[in-house]
Amino acid sequence: MDRSYSLVVQSVIALVAGILVVASLFCPWMAVGDGSAETFNAFQLGERFADSLNLAFVSVAFDFLLIFGCFMIVGAVLRLLNVAVGLDLIYAGALLSLIATAIMIIVSGFIPFHTPLIGAWLCLCSSIAGLISPKLTVEERK
Repeated sequence: MDRSYSLVVQSVIALVAGILVVASLFCPWMAVGDGSAETFNAFQLGERFADSLNLAFVSVAFDFLLIFGCFMIVGAVLRLLNVAVGLDLIYAGALLSLIATAIMIIVSGFIPFHTPLIGAWLCLCSSIAGLISPKLTVEERK
């Protein structure tokens, strides 16, 4: 097994996963309505829920997803530089992003006329990719 090649593969996958988590926040996250549904990205959705529920934390929840994506990006760069804390940042960012996104998708399933769109699913899948990236190994062919 070529350790340096595995390190590069792990770092690149975690970096792409972190970038996709951040980019997914700007994609359509949810369709609200019955016939002619309005679509909202993550930040618009947070503001809408914060106004309707009168809870400021709801709008900040999507800002945390932005921070978790940045954890993954910084962790991937540090992992590429062979700094030990990079692995922990990747795991923390990916796991927290996975949990937060899964909770938001599950909660939206209980609210009538709220349908998760590509942004939510992209964030969830990217979090899973970031979570498994440090476990990937590349074996050398003989």
